[in-house]
Amino acid sequence: MHDFNIALAERLGVKHLDWQQFYLDAAEPVAEMHELLTWASERYKIGLLTNIMPGFLKAMRERGQIPDLPYDAVIDSSEVGTIKPETKMYDIAQERAGCAPNEILLIDDARTNLMAAEKSGWNVLWFDSYHSDESTARIREALEPATD
Repeated sequence: MHDFNIALAERLGVKHLDWQQFYLDAAEPVAEMHELLTWASERYKIGLLTNIMPGFLKAMRERGQIPDLPYDAVIDSSEVGTIKPETKMYDIAQERAGCAPNEILLIDDARTNLMAAEKSGWNVLWFDSYHSDESTARIREALEPATD
């Protein structure tokens, strides 16, 4: 991060920059998704699959920007050395989840990530952050068991 901050500050023509602090101060939690993940964690195994800089995930969980839940698997791109939509990221996640591809559901806001997951045999749902209430309602409906 130190080298990244120096390079970015130089590129922007400023003396000093702390990207992590800037990012953390700007990131806003999505309340509807927090509620949905809390609900889902009581019914399903859940995981977290990130494209994130080193140290950001821990800080975001501590600050409540990402739900601090008992995830069954956490795949932090900065730790595993690959990012979505690279196939290796999905392979690592699937191995850590201990599930067959068709038993995994990826909820993501980037269509490229969803397409790569689907290509790996995963189920996918798109999260539209501009319409988070509609997205979470649609996702909850898909996850609720059918009643006869």
